[in-house]
Amino acid sequence: ILDQVTSIKAINLNISNGNIMTEQNGKLISEDLAIVSSNGIGSIGNPIKTRISRIAAATATGPVQIANDGLTSLTIDEIGLSIGNNNNTISGISTTGSDISIETSKDLTLNKPVRDNAISEADRGTITLHANEGSIIGANIPEHIIGRELVAVAATGIGNNTIPLRTNINSLNADVRMNGMIVTDEISDIILSDINTYDGKIDINAGGNIEAVHIASATDAPENTITLSNTSGNITVHTITAGEDYSNIYLNSSGQVNNDSDTLTRITGNHLFINTDNGIGIEGAEPYRDLNTDIA
Repeated sequence: ILDQVTSIKAINLNISNGNIMTEQNGKLISEDLAIVSSNGIGSIGNPIKTRISRIAAATATGPVQIANDGLTSLTIDEIGLSIGNNNNTISGISTTGSDISIETSKDLTLNKPVRDNAISEADRGTITLHANEGSIIGANIPEHIIGRELVAVAATGIGNNTIPLRTNINSLNADVRMNGMIVTDEISDIILSDINTYDGKIDINAGGNIEAVHIASATDAPENTITLSNTSGNITVHTITAGEDYSNIYLNSSGQVNNDSDTLTRITGNHLFINTDNGIGIEGAEPYRDLNTDIA
């Protein structure tokens, strides 16, 4: 358990048997922070508090919980960890079978992955990322997030037109609370549990089935399109809501585009464009299989 620790350049922590915690008013202040632990970094509801610019952290088991109040962006990166005669390189943030939470004041940049190393997706934890006054973006790497569920909240965007946030997860909750877009690319199947932008487009790609439970863009503008595309499998639609005067919706599927068999859910927007290889409203029985729409 640490009180305040300050270093101009770097703080290196290596705990071979136990968890790393900070006191209630404790904080780790440095440019870089590298952590290795055997049984967790922070705890649920009690994150370690930091003021850093770069971080790399690995724990064999247990949660990783970080709350950063830095005045600049936070980068998840690869950092050398040197303690005594031991020199290691820590890459990204990782655990096995536990939750990861990273909250920071400004931008959050993933130069290296945030990952749960459990082999089975069902055994992985929830990964939560908060960029309270900035964006969540990533470097050009194959995957940024490996987990079961991703909860991503940002002020000004998640992913961008150049590099989407690349995921290997089961379900996604994403919320951009100011002006900014959501652009993600999932390796396989994805459940879009709750996807929201205040003023920005939504563009989500997947390598497998897409289940769109709730997707909404709050500001009605031509640039605030909603686009779902996959390269394998079907798209199943529950509720998609875009502006009725200016905002268009695009559904592009290599398989089918189907309704969720609930006549109360619907697609709302200005124009709806569907491009599919194998049909629209195919699964389910009448009258529940038809897409329910409210298109201007």
